[in-house]
Amino acid sequence: MEPFVKLPEYPFVICKTCRYGCVANEVAMHLRKQHHEIKPSERSRIVKLVEEIPGIIPNKAGLSRFQFPPATTEPIPFIAAPEIDGIRCDECGFVIRTIRGIQGHCREEHGWENDWKRGGNVAKRARQERALPWTTGVHCQRFFPSRAASQWFEVGRGSQVAVVAVVSASEETIEQRITQIHKAQANKFEEKKQQIIQAGDEKAEPSPWLRRVGWAEHLQGLDRERLRESMRPIGEDEATLQRMWDSLSRVIDQARAVAVPMRVGHAVLFEVNRKEAHMKATKPFDSRMEDDTWVRYREVMRKLLCFIQRTQDWEDEARPRYMLTQKQGSLYDAFEDVAEQYGQQGVDEMVHPSALASVQAIDRLCLDTVVSLLDHQYTHSHYESAMISGLAVMGIREDGGWESVENYTPIYSAVIKMARMLVVYQAFLEQQDEIKELEQRMSKEEAKAAATGLFTIVRKKVRRFLVVVGEKTEPGPIDWIFDARTYGMRIRYTMTAAPAIDWVGERISYQRIRFHMHDLSDMLHGLVEEMRAVMGRLLLVEGDDFGLVPRVEWTKIDFYSDEFS
Repeated sequence: MEPFVKLPEYPFVICKTCRYGCVANEVAMHLRKQHHEIKPSERSRIVKLVEEIPGIIPNKAGLSRFQFPPATTEPIPFIAAPEIDGIRCDECGFVIRTIRGIQGHCREEHGWENDWKRGGNVAKRARQERALPWTTGVHCQRFFPSRAASQWFEVGRGSQVAVVAVVSASEETIEQRITQIHKAQANKFEEKKQQIIQAGDEKAEPSPWLRRVGWAEHLQGLDRERLRESMRPIGEDEATLQRMWDSLSRVIDQARAVAVPMRVGHAVLFEVNRKEAHMKATKPFDSRMEDDTWVRYREVMRKLLCFIQRTQDWEDEARPRYMLTQKQGSLYDAFEDVAEQYGQQGVDEMVHPSALASVQAIDRLCLDTVVSLLDHQYTHSHYESAMISGLAVMGIREDGGWESVENYTPIYSAVIKMARMLVVYQAFLEQQDEIKELEQRMSKEEAKAAATGLFTIVRKKVRRFLVVVGEKTEPGPIDWIFDARTYGMRIRYTMTAAPAIDWVGERISYQRIRFHMHDLSDMLHGLVEEMRAVMGRLLLVEGDDFGLVPRVEWTKIDFYSDEFS
């Protein structure tokens, strides 16, 4: 179970390398983020072993009932060594490491009042003894660096054992100790600054694009890296999520195949391509696109699905503040339940009619769930929508910054394109369901004639949630996406763009082009070798005599001389 160890007294595991605790459902993410050297198969085995430990706390919510060990407990191994600057409340035993913190605790919890007022002879007061309701110099440890149960607790009271762990550290020189403390504080500050999203001050972040989309305000106080992790590729231990994505992938492919003139007609495609309810589109919807564009658009939908599935189980204070409606929640729960019961077999292996029926059932639930996310008339903020919330997380760059308007507006285009295809496909299936029901009472031809027209079904959906707000429509995700994309496009074409080249470590990005420095080096070396080969052919040198071609001294060439002008 390396690098974890389970102490019998405590209902969670401790990472011996990182020296803090993890509950069961944190183990997989901890291994992915902190122990990249462990293979996926080994990670899955470790996760399974931890989950099978009797009495293990499954998630962070269980930590709210965790009882800290008594103060006489000896220092706990495997977690960070005891600190010697703890401050203990004499009334309840609460431990913290700052004077301001203990003052606040005693004031709020026990009604303590500070008898030192401002002004007067401060030097004289400092020499006087005070009766304070706390004790300093307490040895303390903690199991978790943040969240619930991250409180400091006293260890080794009345014992010399606690001092042993500190003696070796005290043998260091004062200079070394101060340097270590400063470095640790700087690292903690920088780590917290990088991970926690803060709403930018307009003077420090004068971007009209970021002020318009409001990503920082929506995600303020949340862990930036954890949010990005919610959209990572699906892991081997996420079988249910993988089956949900397989279903969505099939639905998208089927929707693309249906949304063509030969299947649904031009009138339907003109209608679904409408942006405003009172104005007909100038051209019909076209589902055709380049292969690389199709891959990018599908990836947007995968990320949104992963975001919703993974953040559903997060504690409230750590997850974005979106809300599923009652209809969305019911459909999503049904979709997840069917995917969980669906089994491991692939579609190609399913030849039995009942198996094919189960594929159709999960795909229909998937389609209805995704369309319900689009059909969300929010009452207060657009960030009530899970889809818009997920799009905000997609605005976080790999280096922790925010995506530029040039790189981001294609994501909005992907959602709009996919939404139109899925609406046409859902309307098509609803019409087919109605025809099958009518066929029980009349002939097939009569049923087709009596069924609601496909154009009518599509128009009703389009005017409800697929156009911008008008007199008879309420705001929803697509309306907001249209407006944000229009604003972004206006910025792109009317304002001076920011520098397009981004250099992070060894990676260089220019718009959608990304490469590393070793790629650039390989290219230059390849060009040099290609040039020498050309020179060899011009000099009639081949085979073993190729080494006779003179080497070009690039460092001695003056590219700015008249010879090269």
